[in-house]
Amino acid sequence: MSPSRNIALVVDSLKPGGSERVASEMANYWAGRGHRVSLITLKKEPPFYGLEKDVGLEELDVASGSAHLLAGLYNTSRRIRVLRERLKKLNPDVVIGFFTDINVLLVLATRGLGVAVILTERNHPGLHHVPLRWRIMRRRVYPLADCLVLQTAGAARWFSHYRVRRAVIPNPVREVKATADRRKPYILAVGRLTRQKGFDLLLKAYARSGLYPRWSLVVVGEGGERKNLEKLASRMGVADGLHMPGLVKNIDHCFGKASFFVLSSRYEGFPNALAEAMSAGLPPVAFDCPYGPAEMIDHRTNGLLVTAGDVESLARNMMDMADNPGMAEEMGQKAAAGVRSRLNRQAIMKQWDELTEELLAP
Repeated sequence: MSPSRNIALVVDSLKPGGSERVASEMANYWAGRGHRVSLITLKKEPPFYGLEKDVGLEELDVASGSAHLLAGLYNTSRRIRVLRERLKKLNPDVVIGFFTDINVLLVLATRGLGVAVILTERNHPGLHHVPLRWRIMRRRVYPLADCLVLQTAGAARWFSHYRVRRAVIPNPVREVKATADRRKPYILAVGRLTRQKGFDLLLKAYARSGLYPRWSLVVVGEGGERKNLEKLASRMGVADGLHMPGLVKNIDHCFGKASFFVLSSRYEGFPNALAEAMSAGLPPVAFDCPYGPAEMIDHRTNGLLVTAGDVESLARNMMDMADNPGMAEEMGQKAAAGVRSRLNRQAIMKQWDELTEELLAP
């Protein structure tokens, strides 16, 4: 990319989350290469992820709730107006949106500004809940953007009926600083404590696998399902084996101690935690959910891929991984090598540079 680009990224906030982390890393990468970079958030709150000093954080503080329809229309109009005013001031060459509602606001805010607009969808576009008004607007305004970037080929196929240019660029995987010399008999899972992540299915599989109490299950993350998961663990008789430490800043420490990783999601946009675990050398056991795991795991080569939602099969494969440390070690090595070569930040950001330069070419 040209050394003098002006780039803006727009997100809701910088709370803990895969998309927020990726936006922060993209901003840091471009700032470190001499570009002028602005990270615009609708909410004003302390960022969970560190930003380089050269990244300009622009907090609009316009994400107030709406009590009724008229208030919603007013707030949406205000967000568009404030966002447009900030973009006119920053005058970026290219602006990148994250999440459906942000994308819609961004397209409307940039009309006539002469800026290249790239939209990104960060979750399964069909299964992830998006309010009807945003789905309607998405269909109408996405064709006005310059490009829609998806993280997986499956998501790109879902948007094939939209009249907008599409590109598939996976998330970059950060350099995981984990040592695998003190593996413990525990299984690691990472993600928001929501129904999407399927930790209820994981708990059932853990209870049926026969691994408790020899093996512990550590679920890193926070969310609204915590109490339900704790109650389920008690009903299944595995409460003493379940550990939920909440949000963990140094997740690499967990990667370094666990023996293998489990992804039990009902659906994904791009399984960042799975990619990081594989990069750390953890062999994965994952549901073949839409989208992502099948594009990262070659069954019985660098991990175990399980029919989505099949608790019994998940339990058997978890037991298989636990009872075969030699197989697990070999799969972990292959998982790390594959992810580090294909999804490293340099390789992924090169794709972003090429796309951006193509869109900005005369």
